[in-house]
Amino acid sequence: MRNLFLQKKNTLETEGRYIKVITEILRLCNTQQVVVIACEKFTTVQTKALIYKKMLENDPALITIFENFELDKVYSMDEMKNILILNLRECVWSRLLSDNGICEIGFGYDYYAYVGFSTFDLPLKQINESIFKNGLFIG
Repeated sequence: MRNLFLQKKNTLETEGRYIKVITEILRLCNTQQVVVIACEKFTTVQTKALIYKKMLENDPALITIFENFELDKVYSMDEMKNILILNLRECVWSRLLSDNGICEIGFGYDYYAYVGFSTFDLPLKQINESIFKNGLFIG
């Protein structure tokens, strides 16, 4: 990455690329909603205060999603974008499943997103193109 200094601008741009690609993959899988099938979040008062200030920048929409985030909850595609932000900023950890059961999204540390499919009957060429044209990679 040619000594890229991780500034807030770079981090937000990378976050945006992940959101764009994951949203596109889910769209290609005909997803309308996602359900949280596994989750963890910080719950201590001290940790939550730090998360609100540093990671969520006191953004009311992100804080509301964080507070109400729980297992088996269903989110629209618009709400899912904030779930992705929470995962990428490591405020929560989760696995999301598309409403049709075709696609599962999981998260790791340091901007790792894992995508699994229950079928090979998908536009894989388009999915790969979306990943690569947004500067992400397949491992």
